[in-house]
Amino acid sequence: MRDTMPAMRRESAVCPYGGAMRTGWVVGGLLMVTLAACSQSSNSASKTSSAATASSASASTKTSPTPKPTPKKTPPPHRAVLPNDCSLLLTHATVNKALGRTLTGKTVYIKGLAEPKIGRTGRATCRYGVRNKAVPIEVGVSGYQTVAEADTRVKVTVGAERDAGASSSSTTIAGHGATVLLGKHGSLLVYGDSNRTVAVTLGAGVGGRQAATVLQKLAAAVAANLT
Repeated sequence: MRDTMPAMRRESAVCPYGGAMRTGWVVGGLLMVTLAACSQSSNSASKTSSAATASSASASTKTSPTPKPTPKKTPPPHRAVLPNDCSLLLTHATVNKALGRTLTGKTVYIKGLAEPKIGRTGRATCRYGVRNKAVPIEVGVSGYQTVAEADTRVKVTVGAERDAGASSSSTTIAGHGATVLLGKHGSLLVYGDSNRTVAVTLGAGVGGRQAATVLQKLAAAVAANLT
């Protein structure tokens, strides 16, 4: 009687990720088991590769923290220098030239005190041509803790003079914006220089119609002599 069983073959399967599989006698469905084993090995390797790729991508997306810039400290303004002698602000020759005549009388120096409530650190006042109570020319230089406080005092002075009826106009002294105020009881030029203020005052009638010009000449000379 003829043998009707199919011939048995010895097969050797090779897995792409695990090398060669064991060789065995395979018939029909048994060969599928071998192939399934190869498939599971392939999936396991694929998952391992994907996990490694994801881990690498995650690591590459992490960046080191950006260092915060060190804040720059703004240095405080220099201590306002105040004159200790009136000749350091205006000489007699300068005064006489600005007035167009010779000014007689005494020169008086007054050292003012600090006023912490308004930030003032000190004040120097020089009066020229003093006779009894009359003060033809006065120059006041005040120092403040900050530039803002000095600017505030300039605004307060300008506002007070305007409220008293003085007319105002703008000018420039040594690159600083200044205000000229002409009133019935005298004339004034005031401006701020960093944390310092400068005010030049003419008594009533001094300078006449040229009061604004005289003020600007005197203020320019003061600015040139201040350090």
